[in-house]
Amino acid sequence: MVYRLIRCLLMSCLVMLLVAGCSGRQLVDTPILYIGVPDNPFADVPTSGQTPHISLIFGTDRTVSEQVSGEGDSAEYGVGRARSLAVGT
Repeated sequence: MVYRLIRCLLMSCLVMLLVAGCSGRQLVDTPILYIGVPDNPFADVPTSGQTPHISLIFGTDRTVSEQVSGEGDSAEYGVGRARSLAVGT
């Protein structure tokens, strides 16, 4: 009798988790901060700092698909999983 009750409770919890996991979720829209703002908050940024390039530190367990020639340590990573962790910038 006790095992039947425990099994019923566990199955109920499992069903609730499945229902909660499959429910549709909608993310909040990305805020647009500077539309309609009269002042340019980036007016004092020098031209050298107005690039989309950033220095990024990463760690991945993806497999290396190929080495990029002429760029020293650069590599392109594929979709497969490696058995080790690669870190870089």
